[in-house]
Amino acid sequence: MSLFNWKLRIDYFRPLTEADLSFFAPPGELYRVAASYNAALNLYVSGQEDQALTALAQICRDYPLFPQANHLYGVLLGATGKFAEAEDYLGRAHLLEMEAEEKQQLDQELREAQREASAIRRENAKIHRRERSLTPVKKQIAMESILQKAPSLDQETSDSIHKQPSLIFESPQEKRKTAQTIMVAVGVGILILLVFFFYWRPQILAGQALEIERIEKLDWLEEELHQRAVDYPEVGKILEDYQAWLTSGRPPRPSEDSRPSGPGLASEATVPSQEAGATNAPSAPIEEASQSE
Repeated sequence: MSLFNWKLRIDYFRPLTEADLSFFAPPGELYRVAASYNAALNLYVSGQEDQALTALAQICRDYPLFPQANHLYGVLLGATGKFAEAEDYLGRAHLLEMEAEEKQQLDQELREAQREASAIRRENAKIHRRERSLTPVKKQIAMESILQKAPSLDQETSDSIHKQPSLIFESPQEKRKTAQTIMVAVGVGILILLVFFFYWRPQILAGQALEIERIEKLDWLEEELHQRAVDYPEVGKILEDYQAWLTSGRPPRPSEDSRPSGPGLASEATVPSQEAGATNAPSAPIEEASQSE
């Protein structure tokens, strides 16, 4: 614990006289500002510390080159335990011009303010590290209290909650991991959409175009069969078999009547020869006639 007595240091300050003034303000305002400084010092001595601090803070803001005001305000802040702010104002006063004796006193006070401020910063950092190290323990305690308040949960649900504390307490690392997972999922989805749009969709459209073309060709063929079935009964028979196939879903089997028999084939085969003989019969007299001539 520090043995430095800040309030004892305040007793060294005296009201300013005309000889103590420096050029920290326009000449017309020097005496008025010095009177405000003396009034603030009297307020502190009379026990009105808050009013004195408020007045000195205003003077330091309006006239930052006022060395005695920065010095006194820094000491008052140190007396109230605000060592970081005291270090700031004492450091400002240390850069300004003042008497050698006052400068020596200021150096001691500045070193003490720096030491106290550094100790507070180290203590705050230690507390912060301790809190960070206790965070997992606090999470576990909170989980156990939650599970104790919910006795109706079965063992399997309780184990699953223990294994997944991030459902309630999500650390920044887990949040970043979740965000990265979402970004990867979105990227994969966009990639699949692009592949479908630029690769699969053209193939599907091309297949549909081929199917439409095939149907148009079949429609044309069926129309042609209808038109030619009038003059050719065999074409009509093919058309009937085709329509029966479309209706039943199975190709029709050729009937025995539609198949030509053996004798029929032979008799039909003899027809051309007889017709040929008939056509060739008159040729003999012509040859004989030519020979007789």
